[in-house]
Amino acid sequence: MSAEITIYGRPHCTNCTKTTDALTDAGVVFVYHDISKDPQARAEAVSYGYLQAPVVVLSSVYAECIATSWSGYDEDKVMSLIKMAAA
Repeated sequence: MSAEITIYGRPHCTNCTKTTDALTDAGVVFVYHDISKDPQARAEAVSYGYLQAPVVVLSSVYAECIATSWSGYDEDKVMSLIKMAAA
C-alpha cells in the first residue's frame, strides 16, 4: 500500500521545511524522501513533472479535494491538507 502523503525534499530548502513543519506541527503523518541522497527518490519526484522542491504527492483520498501533486510551498493546499487529515 502506498503512503497517503509523500514529500520529496532536500536539506536547506526553505519551502521543504515550511511544508514539513506545518504538517508535523499539525500531527499529519507523511513519508519523506531526501532527493539529495536518494537518486531513485529524485527520479520519482522529477517523474511528476516538477523541478522545484518540495514535491508533494497525495493519494486519491486527498487528491480528489486538493490536487494529485504540487511543488513548492503552497500554503492554501497545505492548510487544506491539514484540515482534511484532522477530519
